[in-house]
Amino acid sequence: MESVVLRIVVAKSVIAIAFLSSVTISFGQGGPALVKVTELIEKKVSAGQAFVGTVEPRRSSVVGSAVDGRVEKLFFDEGDLVSIAPNSTSDASLGQPLVQLRTRTIGIEMSAVRAELDSLRAALAELTITLPAELEQAEAKSLGAGALAKLAKARHDRTEALFQDGRTTTEEELDEAKAAWVSAQQLEAVTKSLAKQLRETSTVRLAQARAKCATQEAILNRLEDVAQKYTIRSPFVGFVTQKFTEVGAWISKGDPVAEVIQLDPAEVRAFVPGKHVAQIQSGHKVIVRVDALPNEMFEGVVVQVVPRADVRSRAFPVKVRIANPNYRLKAGMLAHVVLPVGNPKKTKLVPKDALVLSTRGQSVFVGRFDEAAKILVAIAVPVTTGAAHDSLIEVAGDFKKGDRIVVRGNERLRPNQTLQIIDD
Repeated sequence: MESVVLRIVVAKSVIAIAFLSSVTISFGQGGPALVKVTELIEKKVSAGQAFVGTVEPRRSSVVGSAVDGRVEKLFFDEGDLVSIAPNSTSDASLGQPLVQLRTRTIGIEMSAVRAELDSLRAALAELTITLPAELEQAEAKSLGAGALAKLAKARHDRTEALFQDGRTTTEEELDEAKAAWVSAQQLEAVTKSLAKQLRETSTVRLAQARAKCATQEAILNRLEDVAQKYTIRSPFVGFVTQKFTEVGAWISKGDPVAEVIQLDPAEVRAFVPGKHVAQIQSGHKVIVRVDALPNEMFEGVVVQVVPRADVRSRAFPVKVRIANPNYRLKAGMLAHVVLPVGNPKKTKLVPKDALVLSTRGQSVFVGRFDEAAKILVAIAVPVTTGAAHDSLIEVAGDFKKGDRIVVRGNERLRPNQTLQIIDD
């Protein structure tokens, strides 16, 4: 019974595999491929010429130490990709750490300065509270002294009047009243002076206390700034190409620790003879090929024509910038830049999307009508490319009248495959 069930299961599996195979074959071979096409363009443009160049980093920096110290940690090795915090390409303080120097000494200094700053801030806070109270007390004493002076004057005036009228008041009592009045006047003058002095100096005393705090804060800020320099960071996203120190080594201010290069974007420096330089302008889109990556083509933009020729070759450096997010281009690679420098001539152009790159080279799929079968079929036309002109590129190949250039859906096309145009 078990053998019968097993045979049934095997038979069903074979049928299922055969069905899936037939479905795969029908999907792979049946039905026309949906493509978008355009016409081949022929017009006069400046002829392209290839110039040899070298892939160079966009930026290169030998990162050095800003302070003296002993290397405590290394966070990189040659060839490592180092980064910085997102959206902070201009702030080197947020770069990935490369080297950490020993910070114990400066840490002790910072602790002492922080303690002194806390003491000064506490004194300022206390002064802010006590000064108004002291001023209020001085004003109250001044008012009290003034009231006592008025009372002493009134008593003196009454005693003097009674003495003048020859009444019971004696000369001694008059002298005592006068002395009390003078003493009260002096006390009033002293309390008023003290209140005025306290009122006028309270602002100065507060300012002095705040200045002491500010001075100590500046000292602390300076030490914190110096402490940051004990962590040496990468100034931008890039690759470490050289290492100049090791853990335990002593480095002095200005000593290098690593070389970092930026490869996205990358630049190609090509040398162009003087007779062609006038035809090259910044902003020109160009095609770049690299010997190390023969099956790939890169699009770049002319960013600068250096206005100084090499004294031996009389050729001017032309800088071409290329997006390199996957870091396929490496510094030092031999490159060929196609620049539009020749005399205008009639040439064929196709959209860059029409190019298909493979291990066999470059080709363009065209749609040609098969009169016998009454269908449109895909034909792969091998091409050589020239200069780029915005979204178009020069091509040379065996094109025929009526060919329709496939610009969408060409990635999976096979020669002689039936085509169905969905958009001209």
